Amino acid sequence: MKDINTLILELEDEDYRVRGKAAESLGELGDVSAIEPLVKALQDEDEDVRKCAVIALEKIGDKRAVVPLVKALQDDFFKCREYAAEALGRIGDESAVEPLIKSLQDVDVDVRINAAVALGDIGDTRATAPLFRALQDDNWYVCVNAAASLGALGDIRSLEILTKASQDEDVNIRKISTAALGWLGDRRAFEPLIKSLQDQDADVRTNAVVALGDIGDKRSVEYLIGALEDETEDVRTNAAIALGWLGDKRAVQILIKALQDRNHDVRMDAADALGSLGDKRAVGPLIAALEDEIDAVRINAAAALGKLGDKRAIAFLHKALENEKLDIQLFFFGALFLLGDEVHSAEIIRSIENSDADVRKHAVEILGECGIRQSVPKLSKRLDVELDDEIRESINSALKKLRICSLQITINPTDSMTGGEWGNIPVTFFNQGDIIVNDICLSVHGPVECVDKTLNSIRQHETKSTNISIKPKEFGHVPVVFEYKYKDEDGNQKSESVQSTLLVKTVSDRKTSTNPQVIVHGNYEVVESGGIKATDSVVTTKTTGGQDSVPFTICPYCGKELKLPKTPNFCPYCRERLIT
Repeated sequence: MKDINTLILELEDEDYRVRGKAAESLGELGDVSAIEPLVKALQDEDEDVRKCAVIALEKIGDKRAVVPLVKALQDDFFKCREYAAEALGRIGDESAVEPLIKSLQDVDVDVRINAAVALGDIGDTRATAPLFRALQDDNWYVCVNAAASLGALGDIRSLEILTKASQDEDVNIRKISTAALGWLGDRRAFEPLIKSLQDQDADVRTNAVVALGDIGDKRSVEYLIGALEDETEDVRTNAAIALGWLGDKRAVQILIKALQDRNHDVRMDAADALGSLGDKRAVGPLIAALEDEIDAVRINAAAALGKLGDKRAIAFLHKALENEKLDIQLFFFGALFLLGDEVHSAEIIRSIENSDADVRKHAVEILGECGIRQSVPKLSKRLDVELDDEIRESINSALKKLRICSLQITINPTDSMTGGEWGNIPVTFFNQGDIIVNDICLSVHGPVECVDKTLNSIRQHETKSTNISIKPKEFGHVPVVFEYKYKDEDGNQKSESVQSTLLVKTVSDRKTSTNPQVIVHGNYEVVESGGIKATDSVVTTKTTGGQDSVPFTICPYCGKELKLPKTPNFCPYCRERLIT
């Protein structure tokens, strides 16, 4: 690509095609220094150049472009207005709200659609009433996007407006507003949606079922169970889907019954929902569904059996495999893998090289969904040569699911920690995952002071060693927790912890008497007999003549009894030094 200065110069070229291409390239570069030249290009005599300048400013996404883009909402060329509305929504500046409200009345339908979407993206409640009026637009897509934006605004007035509209005389308004109540995601929409389940129009009832699933209110379960008996197939299908989302086991029996529904879409979604509910009462009926005449029903039944984890299904899945073609067998292989039968996993991996694009796509999706991690090298290699964009997208999605973000630490507690003094604990980090981890922070919790240790990043399968500084506040065997936080490549925060014990010496001070020489550990005092009396532990003594005194019988470090005639240099149990 040409450098930015060359491209800016080309915006003045005599050839409109060169100017348009230069504007496109400046948008791809995303350099904010191109904003001023691109704003100037919004006045170009050629409409396509102006359109390319609008699109470029959207890609750069700088708020300095808002005022010129607002002016572009009045451009004679409808495509400029359309992309200007979209750009203003992406930039998200509230100063564009009033001009976008005016664009809801534009003569071009695509401008009105983009204005409705942009107002939802900006999220300013000044748009509530204008968007409600847009529900009566003569274009269905304008109405749908206006309703979606009303849902996105989260304004209590949106709930009130949509609730009222869901009972409107106009069936189209009822359809749109019922759907929008679900997009609003507010459980206060429960009651109006229950009313909409009784609507005479099947599309309104369907939208109500979907919306009840969207808001996630468990009170919906009994009504959705009833909706599975609706005369309309779309209502029953979406009721099955919604019951799967809600995850309430009260729906198990009606969903099992739905596996016999006359409509194959209902049977397919009922099988999927039973897999989500995780109730093993469904195992037998799902095994029976492996013989359904419709491929999609058999596939979903196999997948559901895999999720339920009941090994009774293994033999039936193997038997059902005999009559299936490869692209369907793959789903059965995946279910078997989830049930612990991995014999066919190699066949799924090999299928990503199949000449049939559908087989490759199914294989990739199954590898990701079933978590077959040994496929990662093959998938990565396939990504380099796969030409189908849809399959490439599936491979990227599968790799994202399969790659593990995992950071482990090894703590090496030192035996020279002294209470009340700073010391270092060696720590080793090992990234055993498949992706880089970032922003690592290690801290220690317990009766210690700690200076947190931070590291920028650790690459895949890399090991890094470091120290963390702590100062113990207690003596003996001190329990502590090493906590480490880190982020994956997507910025998601993860936290792990490891429990450990530090052996902290009780030698915080050393006090000496004249005769005999006394080494004092912790809270001890010298007695007239020349021995030592421990006030809270036991200690040893050494006389100036070099002869050891009779030792006390308990090691002050590990607490073990010392049945010895004289003080040894080291405790035979914990190997701590007893005489200095």
